[in-house]
Amino acid sequence: MNRRHVVFGASGGIGSAVIRELARQGREVVGVNRSGNAILPEGIRVEVADAARLDDVRRVMEGATVVYQCLFPAVQDNIIEVAAETGAKLVVANNLYMYDPKQGPMSEKSAHSYSGREGGKFYAEMSEQALTAHRNGKLRATVGQASDIYGPNVRHGIGSDQVFGPIMAGKPANFLGDLDMAHTYTYADDCGKALVTLADREEALGETWHLPNAAPIATRDLLGMVFTELGTEPRIRVANGLLLSTLALFNSDMRRLKREKVYQFTTPWLVDHSKYEREFGADVTPHADAVKTTVAWFREHPPG
Repeated sequence: MNRRHVVFGASGGIGSAVIRELARQGREVVGVNRSGNAILPEGIRVEVADAARLDDVRRVMEGATVVYQCLFPAVQDNIIEVAAETGAKLVVANNLYMYDPKQGPMSEKSAHSYSGREGGKFYAEMSEQALTAHRNGKLRATVGQASDIYGPNVRHGIGSDQVFGPIMAGKPANFLGDLDMAHTYTYADDCGKALVTLADREEALGETWHLPNAAPIATRDLLGMVFTELGTEPRIRVANGLLLSTLALFNSDMRRLKREKVYQFTTPWLVDHSKYEREFGADVTPHADAVKTTVAWFREHPPG
């Protein structure tokens, strides 16, 4: 039977990476977003739908055997409902915001410790919603958790908003936190490949999996590779410590980022993906190769 894969979040970094991997493997895939616009491989159809509208979700999921929920922030109630109706397998893409990095390398067994961080609570509950539905026999689901993403079509973090957009406009890259702290980064195409693997393997169902990554690296070193590949003198505007606290006093977005995100870059952010590696293997892309591909993509698709 031909398997039809439907990807919500087609224009995002993770969703587009899943689509590229499915297209590379010759699978039948349909991307979904609210605009109908996405930078995808030639021949891939994009359906216009709003995941918050049940009728839209039913329409685009008709005939789907696998659905990937790659929306951030997530809007997945209707996707879960329709997957339960149709029998489509659900693969949820998630992050690691629910952990406290001070516990040491974060594994699937690490305690959720998000304190007052709303984002950590939200994403922990997002995974639990899907896995509870699986345990209750409502549907078949699995969750893949990635660290901070970089790669083609990625907007946030080491993406168009903070790095490639400013650099290609002749401005410094922007960063919040400690540039020299060891950090685990996930290459988007490795993430896409791993999520497709979870969709293919029955033993992945009902579980959370930390997706594989190259070795942790200081953000300064990763950005240095980007500057070298672009042939640009390194220029980075860093907000940390007193400057960050001062900015947060006057800007609500900075207050939110300080509360929800900066802690990830002031403590070593180390991810344990050994569970995934034992079960499925972990063929990850070295950072140097990933940066080359990412820079080439942004040269072809400069941020506008």
